[in-house]
Amino acid sequence: HCVTGVQTCALPIFLKYAYQTQMIPGNINTSAGIADWILQNLKPSTQVLIVEADTYGRGQISDIVEMTPPNLAVLTNIGDQHLVRFRNTEELTMALNEVFEGASASVAIRSLESRIDLSKLSSASWVEDR
Repeated sequence: HCVTGVQTCALPIFLKYAYQTQMIPGNINTSAGIADWILQNLKPSTQVLIVEADTYGRGQISDIVEMTPPNLAVLTNIGDQHLVRFRNTEELTMALNEVFEGASASVAIRSLESRIDLSKLSSASWVEDR
């Protein structure tokens, strides 16, 4: 199984007690880094792999999702911190939406301060962080 997401740091807490879980370190979040980590570190006994995806432009999260097809896609900490990489919130939303491609289930959590419109995310169930 694979969990692919943006800002996935809390997930191992919930999964490690039920599954043999590995999480790619958060500072390894590009397609090249993730591929290298998998080749060097993935254990045959791993049942759940947690992958954090980052993006500096559209298409980058799609590349990661294609390489590590998620059973569950999670988008957390949806804030405005990445707006400097994109022209506007619509471009950022489209890039973040890539994490849900092909996922069996998905969820998005947004900070109340965020200007990202979660209703524009394709298939995610979403909640607001209070």
